[in-house]
Amino acid sequence: MISNDATLKNLTVSSGELSPEFDAFVTEYTVHVASDVTSITITGVANHNGAKVEGNVIDKTLNIGANTIPITVTAEDGVSTRIYTVTVIREQMTGTVETLCATSLQIYPNPFTGMVRITGTDVEITMGHAPLLQIINASGTIVHTQTITGTDETIHLEHLPAGVYIFRVEKDGNTKAVKVVKEQVLFAI
Repeated sequence: MISNDATLKNLTVSSGELSPEFDAFVTEYTVHVASDVTSITITGVANHNGAKVEGNVIDKTLNIGANTIPITVTAEDGVSTRIYTVTVIREQMTGTVETLCATSLQIYPNPFTGMVRITGTDVEITMGHAPLLQIINASGTIVHTQTITGTDETIHLEHLPAGVYIFRVEKDGNTKAVKVVKEQVLFAI
């Protein structure tokens, strides 16, 4: 006999927790994740072996705020369906610039061609945490990450192509972001 069972027997998330707790007959769930969680994997497993699950995601990129992810189960009969909806809420970054770095934080030269200097960071290591620098390109991809270990550091970025970058310095949940431009090096003959 062909089954009309369009339920899940399990629904898991890689970060956060489902709310409410999973129940095959509950179809709406919420998951809260921190701002530093940039992607999530959600896996639904059909209750019946003949049913098909569509909408499972692996490393789905999350936007700040609500991210709605539908998972559809189609029973073996091909007619009966059930849609489970997981709304992942990625929290906004919090913190103030003043508690992260002195207002004297400088990134120069801007624009730059190969090396850039960062001065004025508060490098006091609190509970083993030093400031973290992330350089993000115009498409939102982190292209360079390093720990800041001094109040005056030179960073070699010759490998990056010309373009606009965001230099984000983070410490203890507080963030400062600065837009910096890398220019193409022109050689005169």
